[in-house]
Amino acid sequence: MNEGKERTLNWSAIVGALVTVITLVSGALAIKQYYLSNPRHDITGSWTIETHTVDTSYSHFKDMDLTYTVQFIQDGSNFRGTGEKTTENGREVMGKAHTPIKIIGTIKGDSIDASFTEDGTERESHGEFHWKLKDGAGAGTFMSTAANSSGSSSLTAYNAGGS
Repeated sequence: MNEGKERTLNWSAIVGALVTVITLVSGALAIKQYYLSNPRHDITGSWTIETHTVDTSYSHFKDMDLTYTVQFIQDGSNFRGTGEKTTENGREVMGKAHTPIKIIGTIKGDSIDASFTEDGTERESHGEFHWKLKDGAGAGTFMSTAANSSGSSSLTAYNAGGS
């Protein structure tokens, strides 16, 4: 008779421990989801992206500085944006040289990872930006299919929703 009670107590302890573990795991997952859905940075607004080409398969692009003005809309940890190229090597671009750019990306902690499509004057190019945010600005790298270009990149707020 005592043996039956001990088994019941043991099963009760096992079930209780299992319920506790499930509750703790569920709570941890809920907290993680909250932080993923509510990142600490809000990049909604107007931004300037600057790139400096370090490596390229086309010598004319070497050491080229480009500036884009973009508008971002953020939804949780995801964002999208559109804009255009505004300067090339410090000079304002004119007419068709104002090539449009579309960007989509994610924010995780202080890191922004984004992909872009630029409708160039001759062809469409694709690439990526990777920035680390600090004090309301981003610093990092870019790579582009335009002449296999890559280099440094910065992100500066004009009118961000918050940082």
